[in-house]
Amino acid sequence: MPTVTIQPTGEVIYLAPEETVLSGLYKAGYAYTIGCRRGGCAICKVDCHAGDPRRSQRRPWSSRRSR
Repeated sequence: MPTVTIQPTGEVIYLAPEETVLSGLYKAGYAYTIGCRRGGCAICKVDCHAGDPRRSQRRPWSSRRSR
């Protein structure tokens, strides 16, 4: 099961297999700035400090890896 660890608190959020990080944050009670809700505008971009955030082929930015 995919997880997201919130820094600096260390809280762990468990994601469903096809759930997005943004959706998981909302379900866990986090308010997060969004724009287009599909990744095109990058307003909701977060930093990945570890792991391999793989994206589904159905998302338009799946061939790019932002940093």
